[in-house]
Amino acid sequence: MTTRGDQKAGLANATAAAPELEAAAISEAGGRLGEKLRTHYHASLPTWQFIVVYPALLGGVVVLIGGGGLGGLLGGASVGVPLAILGAALLAGSIIAMLVLPKRRTAMVIFENGFARALPGAVDVVPWTEVQDLYISITRTYIHTQNNWRIDHLYTVERAGRPDIVLLSGWTDTTELAEALETGVARAKLPAAQQALAAGGEVPFKDFTVRADGLIWSGTLTPWSQITGVERSYDDAKIQSGGRTLVGFSYGKLTNARLFLSLVQHLRG
Repeated sequence: MTTRGDQKAGLANATAAAPELEAAAISEAGGRLGEKLRTHYHASLPTWQFIVVYPALLGGVVVLIGGGGLGGLLGGASVGVPLAILGAALLAGSIIAMLVLPKRRTAMVIFENGFARALPGAVDVVPWTEVQDLYISITRTYIHTQNNWRIDHLYTVERAGRPDIVLLSGWTDTTELAEALETGVARAKLPAAQQALAAGGEVPFKDFTVRADGLIWSGTLTPWSQITGVERSYDDAKIQSGGRTLVGFSYGKLTNARLFLSLVQHLRG
């Protein structure tokens, strides 16, 4: 879950190690990625702490509400009160643990020609040209109990012969991060895509195929003269023909979606 407050809190949690991690990323990149544009930070509990703390948090809520109430009905205060106290202790303890336990900090420095991701003791340098596939999902869900919207981000960077990089919500300035990743990869892949189309070839995007004469999906070719644009709202996207929708799709499940949208907007009628 990401809100403006969460972003500020994440930045505050990452500040202690941020200068060292940013410097390590810049040093490892060694000028190979061009000019530095901006830095994003992330702070989260390590996996083993996450596994311990969150079940305790959930267990505290269950014992406090369910166990305390049911125990009070069946066994009276002698049962209900101790269960409620236990639940409150688990709940308070897990919340305190989340606040005071040391976080796993990460800094991502965005450059003109790629990015460098630095964790304590490890730096991963990724030129845009080495990104095979990029998936970015940004979903918006209304939470009735909180009377607010929750926005979840998921970034997956796939590289040939190297481990994928999966980035979850919690980064500072997530909108700018998504824009930087999408723009960098799309620009790096655009020349090859344009050359393929000019030579009479095609450019695949999972469920879609772009050709110079039209767009193919579900085995059907639709000429560009019938396509008037693309609409997108968070993870939902639609290809339009006049005032109607030709096809809707999940933006986050489409390979290199920004490059796809750029080609459609350029080739459409």
